[in-house]
This record gives sequence, structure tokens and C-alpha cells, in this order.
Amino acid sequence: MATNKPSIYKAMMDFRSKVDGVERGSKNEFLSYKYANINNIIDTIKPVLYELGMGYIQSVQYVDGVDLLNTKIYLVDYPEEFIESNMRLIMTKEDSQQLGSAITYNRRYALWSMFSLEVHDDDGERAVQSKATTPTQSWNIHINEIKAKIEKAKEDGDLDKANEIYEWLDDK
Repeated sequence: MATNKPSIYKAMMDFRSKVDGVERGSKNEFLSYKYANINNIIDTIKPVLYELGMGYIQSVQYVDGVDLLNTKIYLVDYPEEFIESNMRLIMTKEDSQQLGSAITYNRRYALWSMFSLEVHDDDGERAVQSKATTPTQSWNIHINEIKAKIEKAKEDGDLDKANEIYEWLDDK
């Protein structure tokens, strides 16, 4: 008899179907860029985690002489169903402020990584910027336009026009 015990992997897939990214809600005043801070990430994921019966714990651990941030994502009603990851805490000097910064930084990146979150630009800057297309991309765009013209001619019943376009393309 098969059981219908929930799976953390299924829950993660359900999560990914509901959340794809985090808005950049904070601004670095010194370097003038926007980023998603830990609170932006938590505010984004928390409602969906509650809805799906999921939770996470992040704790600092000291293992074999190395400071680590352990992140565990689990099913609340089935805590034996979990995934976890460890990230090394890297500090330029050993003091509480550096430790706190390393913990916060790693918490943010651990959640980003484990939930496969994308970061969306909330000011639309990326929407107005366009990348230059490569020659291959330009050629593919051109080919797709030609294919669309052939399909349109076929749909219109103008097989002579479709054949003319095809023969022109075949010569190229």
C-alpha cells in the first residue's frame, strides 16, 4: 500500500510555481545600486512557506574549526522531510561586527540559492535597457521572420507565395 507522505522536493516545486523572484527593495547609498536585502527575501517567501506548510531554520555552527551558516528547509508537519546546506562564514577580521555582517550576507545568499530565487529590478531599469544582439541572434530573428511569412502565405492559401519565399531562402 502506497502512502501519500508529502515530499520536501514536491513542496519546493510547489514553492517555485508560486514565487520566482524578489524585488530589489534596498539601496546602497555609497555605490548607488539597488539590492534585495534579507528582509525583502523573507517578506517574499514567508507567505508562501506558510501556505505550503514549510519552514526554514538558519543557524551558525562551528564544525571542524570552521564557522558555518546552516540553512535547513523542512515540512512543518513532517520535519524529517528536509534539505539543508552549509555555507562557510568568511570574515576579513574576527570581531562581532564582521561576524554579524557575514551571517546576514550568507543568510541572504543561502535563501536565494536554496529557493532558486531571481532578483527583479523594481525600478524598471532593466526593462528599458536592451542588449545588443549578436550576429547569430540577428540571423535567427531574420529566419524566424521568414518562416512566419511562409506560414502566413500557407494560411492564406497562397502556396505560390509560400513557394516563392522558400525558393528565395533556399538560394541564400
